[in-house]
Amino acid sequence: MIETKVDPVKQEEQPQPESAAARSAMNEGRIDANAFEIINRLRRLSNMQLFMPMLKYRLAATAMICNKLGILGGQAGSENPSPILEKTNEKRYRKSEDPKGAPTVNLSYDLAALQTEAQVTQAPPQYGDSVLFTGFKNYSYDDSPITNSRSYYKNLTGPPTAPRYENSHVITNYVVYGSDESNGFSLECGWEGIKSEKNPDFFEEDLIAPENLRNLRGATQYDTDQIDRQILAWGNHMATGKYDV
Repeated sequence: MIETKVDPVKQEEQPQPESAAARSAMNEGRIDANAFEIINRLRRLSNMQLFMPMLKYRLAATAMICNKLGILGGQAGSENPSPILEKTNEKRYRKSEDPKGAPTVNLSYDLAALQTEAQVTQAPPQYGDSVLFTGFKNYSYDDSPITNSRSYYKNLTGPPTAPRYENSHVITNYVVYGSDESNGFSLECGWEGIKSEKNPDFFEEDLIAPENLRNLRGATQYDTDQIDRQILAWGNHMATGKYDV
């Protein structure tokens, strides 16, 4: 898949929240401010499908940020254990940073800020099972096999599952795929391309196995709350032309 960095906030690349014709009519005194707002609201609602790619990008970036913040806090995944279990297990072989707990910060509504925080790239849509999928990945995505020995990690101090902090595969190789459908879209989130030369399946066995103490699968309450906030912001944009809620 060929990836390119994209700027989601370039004005020429996104649907405009107001009608140029309506703006001209208001400036000329042919309609008042109330009529101007009603025209624009109807315009946005009648062209809602044009705004869907921006919502998809917004939610993909949000999911990637939530994964990163959860991992760096030592508590990612709805199946993750308590901090005590994480801490005890991690101290056995390296000097891990103690778990901080679930994130509490609310993410920005600004799309440029989300892009910067997520460090997201976007790949052109590709066909899969008769549906178009757009891929969202980290700038530092790397699917080359991990070759470092266990001793290499001994003095790394990153939190559990992320010895190299934001440069760890569990963050850089978290990906989101969004479908392009006629009546909306869906997102599929997870990890991709994390493998070892000796054991291609070691990531799945160590970090997302149901019986493992570090099961990263599943959305946390924080993840759900942040996704809901971004959807609400997008809905407010449809109604008012603004993302603030």
